[in-house]
Amino acid sequence: EFTLLCVPYGGGSAAVYQPLAQALGDRVEVLSVELPGHDPARPDELPLPLEELVEALSAEVAKSSISRPVAVYGHCVGSAPAVALARRLEADGVPVLGVIAAGSLPSARLPGLARKLFRSDRLVSDRLFRDALRASGGLLDDMDEAAKATAVRAMRHDSTQAQEWFTRELAADGPRLAAPILCLVGERDRATQLHEERHAEWGAFASRVGHAVLPRAGHYFLRHQAEPLAALVFGQLRRWSDGELPDPVRPPDRTGLRSFYTVAGGQFASAVGNALSAFALGIWAYQRSGEILDLALVTMLAQIPAVLLTPLGGALADRVDRRRIMLACDALSGLAMGALVLLMATGRLELWNVCLIVAVTSMVTAFHQPAYLAAIAQLVPKPYLPQANAMANLGFGAGNVVAPLAGGALIGLFGLSAVISIDVATFAIGVGTLLAVRFPNRLFHRREESFRAALSGGWRFIRRRRPLLVMAVFFAVVNFCTALMWVLITPIVLSIGSSADLGVVTAAGGLGVAVGTGVILVWGGSRRRATGMIAFVIGSGVGVVLMGAWPVVGLVAVGLFVRLACMSIGNAHWLSVIQTKVGPDLQGRVLAVNVMLATAMQPLGFLSAGPLAEWAEPLTSRPGGGAAAVLLASGVLLVIWGLLGLRHRPLHHIEDLIPDAAPPSEAAVDLNAIQEKVLNG
Repeated sequence: EFTLLCVPYGGGSAAVYQPLAQALGDRVEVLSVELPGHDPARPDELPLPLEELVEALSAEVAKSSISRPVAVYGHCVGSAPAVALARRLEADGVPVLGVIAAGSLPSARLPGLARKLFRSDRLVSDRLFRDALRASGGLLDDMDEAAKATAVRAMRHDSTQAQEWFTRELAADGPRLAAPILCLVGERDRATQLHEERHAEWGAFASRVGHAVLPRAGHYFLRHQAEPLAALVFGQLRRWSDGELPDPVRPPDRTGLRSFYTVAGGQFASAVGNALSAFALGIWAYQRSGEILDLALVTMLAQIPAVLLTPLGGALADRVDRRRIMLACDALSGLAMGALVLLMATGRLELWNVCLIVAVTSMVTAFHQPAYLAAIAQLVPKPYLPQANAMANLGFGAGNVVAPLAGGALIGLFGLSAVISIDVATFAIGVGTLLAVRFPNRLFHRREESFRAALSGGWRFIRRRRPLLVMAVFFAVVNFCTALMWVLITPIVLSIGSSADLGVVTAAGGLGVAVGTGVILVWGGSRRRATGMIAFVIGSGVGVVLMGAWPVVGLVAVGLFVRLACMSIGNAHWLSVIQTKVGPDLQGRVLAVNVMLATAMQPLGFLSAGPLAEWAEPLTSRPGGGAAAVLLASGVLLVIWGLLGLRHRPLHHIEDLIPDAAPPSEAAVDLNAIQEKVLNG
């Protein structure tokens, strides 16, 4: 009765539509596109740009003898060439029943300068793409290496071409299809979250848009739910053929980027101000008394409350207006800093005041950051959401580099009061930008379960997989040494330099994190992920040894750079292990337990740093020598701990001992049921 022209998903071949064709039978003629550059038997064949592909396909359709009504089906990034092909067919006078955009929503790059800045996908290694495809079910276990390599290369090309096409078309406001578009998604497909609202984005390409959900389906429902998919597709073709079309829709509102940039600028200023004050108050606490314990208290209270309360902040952001939360947080932080300025002006600033104020601002961060990240989905038209999120996270990272540099210089030139005054001003900027912007009533991602449920479920999961428990304990010790480092680096640098030198050293560490992230994006990591995960702990230890070995500011800066660069690379390997061995639905649970264990060890590291340094001080002959000795010892401990990790089979061979998580053929709503099936399967 009908002809269905099908474009494969990213990296896929024409054969991916065979199950659907068999399920449709003689009712529908299925013609699947064999995309150039997607066949492992022809490794030298190059893929075509999207426009050239559409030209070639439209020419084939013109030469064919298709007499039935024609519809076009595109899955995932294949939806972009599918819509472009339907548009071209209509322009050529070929009647098109409709377009089925399956497992896909428009995804575009931010326009303007941001579009040029956020092109990191070109540098991302094939290994990271392969991991992502494997976790989502895009690579099958029975594929040989040549087929996997071809699929990854083709996926990169297809996704880039689709995103570039969506970017151009959304900006150009081109002609819309007369034929309707059906946005077809899987009920549990993470790639199409918020489809209840986002399906209307297809209104940029067609005047009529429908919406359908395939029950219990994940992303690759072409393979796993062919029968129900065939029934849905055939029914839709019949309705279109009978003239049953969805109601007309308006083109989606693409405004909002100016609002996002306004809010993002204000929040960046606020984050820098917060980091400035936290940095400065730690220096003040240590210089006031010379006691490392005072510094440890300020450092701990600046970090731990935010970690512990962030799940509660996320839960609140799910239920309360995000703008109000952010306004309240910025106002409360500004009041706290204002009180600090007043205490300083009256000469009544004490350590307990500082500890209380730092704890308050840390708790505020736990509520502010989840609300801001959720609000981005309200502020930004969702085709631009991934890059807007990347810009927001980049702002947080840049603040961690800018704040120490600026804070060190400001303290040296103008003193603590100037830094705190700047912090108050940045909070005022944050509040002002929020008051100037209205948050549209758009959907945002909500947490699937409470932190308590995630914690209990994650603990049961890890307990039943001993290598994962060993890995968590291994990194708990690493985090203990990290807490020691964050406390001891200040007395070491201030004993041989100034607060400005400390700012340079801390900024070098932030730069190390950025470089480590860049390295892992380009390199992709070691072939055996556990080896890289453990080996870079050894590298981290070498960096810490450099920091404590010799009293030179430059060497301390280099050591912190090495330490945090290695930590960034090692954490990427660790996360890859989690993503490979734990299914996407259960990763939040496992990560929650890891955060709990890491947080449990950090207070011990913060509070023991001072007593350990005091104990070691008589063994050295220079100021700050005790702190340097403890740091040197912790670096040696990390090196030894890493070497032991390489020798410990349950840890180093975790990838052999735990099977890869297989994407389920059907997605269940109950996470506990998913977990039990995995553990008992």
